[in-house]
Amino acid sequence: MIDESKLKYTIEAVDEIIAPHEYYNDLGAGKAAQRTQDRLDAGNEWAWCSVRLTCEHKDYPFLEGVTYLGCCSYDSENDFVMNSGYIETMKDEARQCLEDEMINYIRRAGALQEELDWLSEKGDC
Repeated sequence: MIDESKLKYTIEAVDEIIAPHEYYNDLGAGKAAQRTQDRLDAGNEWAWCSVRLTCEHKDYPFLEGVTYLGCCSYDSENDFVMNSGYIETMKDEARQCLEDEMINYIRRAGALQEELDWLSEKGDC
């Protein structure tokens, strides 16, 4: 189990590959698509984005757990965090990804140590 006090979460809006009009038109909501596009054109990166949430451990800054949620439309980062209902699930997913990365790192380090020990015994190191 990871010590929560050593975790750092970062959230950011990243470009969404599906355009708002493609998404909303499929739902039959052309006016919503235009409103979203207008907000995006006005510089609100949260108006239409994928949300990327990253989890990092203070003792392992070279490892990270990442999760994404696509086709998001919010007023701001705060609006997403407070109103989306997804933030805790995303944190859990990113934390689990980080735990998996840490386990893999420890396994690889152990295998490398075994290889180094073997080479030392042979006199090749």
